[in-house]
Amino acid sequence: MATFGQSTSQGGGTDNPATNWIWIKATTTPASSGTLTNIHVWCSRISAGNLGAALYSDSAGSPGSLIAANETGVAIPLSASDLAIPLSASIVSGTQYWLAIRNTTGGDAAVDFGSASGTELYYKSSTGNFPSSFSSPDGSDASERWTVWGEYTPDAGDTLMGQILT
Repeated sequence: MATFGQSTSQGGGTDNPATNWIWIKATTTPASSGTLTNIHVWCSRISAGNLGAALYSDSAGSPGSLIAANETGVAIPLSASDLAIPLSASIVSGTQYWLAIRNTTGGDAAVDFGSASGTELYYKSSTGNFPSSFSSPDGSDASERWTVWGEYTPDAGDTLMGQILT
């Protein structure tokens, strides 16, 4: 497995993605093409609930179209740990993506962040779901860089290389 995004706890504090608010961030690009299998969040439970995740394309430095989403989400862990939210999508090496998380069931999560470079954008969803695209952010926070990352299986190389075919 390979990863892209902010994958280590930064210890800068925690913040809570409220219901219907979608936090979204640009990430480092994947080193190779492959299949996204999970979006991870370093978090802990404030109150019982689920976190959902989504993958968006990039559109001139802003979130573009929805590629894949897990609307159901996964139960927020009781203590600070890595929460893996299953999600499947093809990704391309060197391509910018946006990772999104939201509270799907009304619980509260303490999501780890640090002050590393980058700005977290947030959006309000009137439906409570991940929208197909965003028009503009409802706000941003340049002081928080959330610990969210994608996990993927790189594409296999040419399996016939070096074999003699008859």
